Amino acid sequence: LPPLAEAVLVDRQARVVASTAAHLPAGTPLALPHLEDGGVRVQDERNAAGELVASAYSSSASGLAVRVSLPAGAAFQEATSAAIGWALLLMMVLLLSGLSAARLSRTFSRPLERLAETAQRGGFESAASTGLAEIDELAAALRRGARTEHLRQQAQLGRLAAEQKEQAIRESEARIRRVFDGLHVFVAVLRPDGAVLEANQPPLRGAGLRRSEVVGRPLWDGYWWRHHPHLQQRLQEALAQALDGQAVRFDIPVQLAAGRMATLDLQLAPLLAEDGTVGQVIACAVDVED
Repeated sequence: LPPLAEAVLVDRQARVVASTAAHLPAGTPLALPHLEDGGVRVQDERNAAGELVASAYSSSASGLAVRVSLPAGAAFQEATSAAIGWALLLMMVLLLSGLSAARLSRTFSRPLERLAETAQRGGFESAASTGLAEIDELAAALRRGARTEHLRQQAQLGRLAAEQKEQAIRESEARIRRVFDGLHVFVAVLRPDGAVLEANQPPLRGAGLRRSEVVGRPLWDGYWWRHHPHLQQRLQEALAQALDGQAVRFDIPVQLAAGRMATLDLQLAPLLAEDGTVGQVIACAVDVED
């Protein structure tokens, strides 16, 4: 532009988009003459300082308009030519931009439609190349996302299944414990060394004992026969017979709470493991006086 020329780009709302004049910043309202799309108009007018200027206006189909102003005088012809040239250049740029956008739209629309159809079918793994790097890269990203989501869902299902299994086991154990404790017989599960693994409530209540006072300790060290060493010896011999695979049964006196005595019909039986060896021994007894 000539040194004194002033150029302004205006949008559809007649507001300044860009300007070479400091007194017309972006967003400033600017009155425009009526222009047809693609039309050019040259007129004399006064600027904001009241000076007479020659202005050339040009508009485009996109709604943008250009105004180029130059102080009136000998250089009017040069200013008009420059304004028209810049306006034509701007319209050419806008036209090329529109054509490029239309071409890009035609180029990408069908591959994007195919990608959307593939997404609806959930078939990203089998999606063929579109020949467009951008679309193929998007499809690859979608495949990675789909795989990640699938793995997340599988992990979540696995956790839910494990939690349900654990809950079922806990409920089953609780039912077994209720049945175990509801029996009117004395039952204990022994390790091969004679230590008590489990005991139900009747023998504990009968002797006024807590479970923690019995579990983990040898059966013969229990309160019930601690008063007679020979009874403890008899229990150890019976355990040895059970470990040999024999079921042993005999009557034995026991001490209960408050020094009360009772006689139990006691049986020790081997519990075989899968390999046929004795893994545990079951001790059960009933009060012969009941």
